[in-house]
Amino acid sequence: MSIQEQEQSCTDFHLPSKIVECYLINVKGYLDIPICIIGSILNLLNIIVFTRKNMISPVNKIFTHLAWVDLLMLLLFIPYTWLDCFEEYTDGGWTYQQAFWSLCSDTVTVTLYYMSVFLTVMLSVWRHIAIVHPLKERQWCSMKMTRNVVIAGYLTSFLLSIPMYFSVGVKHVGDNQTQIYLPHAGEDSNLFVISLIINSVLYQLLPAVALPIFSYKLILVLRTKKEHQQYHSPSAAINNMRNTRTPEMKNKSDRSIVLLLTVVALHVISKLPSGIVELLYLTYGRANKISLECYSNVSAAFDTLACFTLSITFMIYYTMGNNFRITFNSLFIRKKCEEIYTDPESG
Repeated sequence: MSIQEQEQSCTDFHLPSKIVECYLINVKGYLDIPICIIGSILNLLNIIVFTRKNMISPVNKIFTHLAWVDLLMLLLFIPYTWLDCFEEYTDGGWTYQQAFWSLCSDTVTVTLYYMSVFLTVMLSVWRHIAIVHPLKERQWCSMKMTRNVVIAGYLTSFLLSIPMYFSVGVKHVGDNQTQIYLPHAGEDSNLFVISLIINSVLYQLLPAVALPIFSYKLILVLRTKKEHQQYHSPSAAINNMRNTRTPEMKNKSDRSIVLLLTVVALHVISKLPSGIVELLYLTYGRANKISLECYSNVSAAFDTLACFTLSITFMIYYTMGNNFRITFNSLFIRKKCEEIYTDPESG
């Protein structure tokens, strides 16, 4: 490709990049930080509810770790967004401490994001085992097995983040008299390319495509089992007795599937766009010498969507999880009402 064609490619991407840059400067900080603060509080409520004795189960243990990971990501997003949106560059950069903190927040958030994807996939597998192999659920999805798989997920997420850790750093900018620094990614290094492939393909595009297919097949299996129970029962009397005795169990199973599908949908909505952007940079941007900053700005614009999806899980659990709602009400709403009712000064 000639130099003129390369310059034209960069120019073609210049206008959308400018639009995104305008959003990052004027809107992103004022939107992301309140969302992160509210989301952190809501995820803390998730942890409190899921750790109650009556809520302890293998699936709820996964939800608890997912809430911890989401909470840590939201907390790291706050200073990271503050630096990017409100701390203006001095002579084209930050102090070393600011640049180092921005780099650490970014890299640790990516590792936590890997764990979030792993837990979402693990949740789908656990629900699949409960529906397809109910007799094996106690053995395969025990508390001990859940704990071991979660620990393995943390270790795997850290190991897969190592290429990214070794491909980024803090770069000195300006002359020798100014102590100005910026986070830096080695665009030409093999480790940086490997980290982008792991992030875009393995942890964004692949789960975003596989999880909906997996969930759809799970729904088909559940529907087939219901039809089989309805039309192949030993007798109509037994079938009627079964239908009258277990409506709560059926409703609970249906709600758990809907909850799983909602979590999967949130994951797809928040991860698929940024995965496509990073894959485009790998296949198109590097070949046409388009700056990584252009694609980084576009990816950063999706951070707002990611923060929002991390923050609304409490509303999903509360509206779809009957046990979650009852436990939350008994912990906060009813207890508060009882305190007001028994307070002599309240009248």
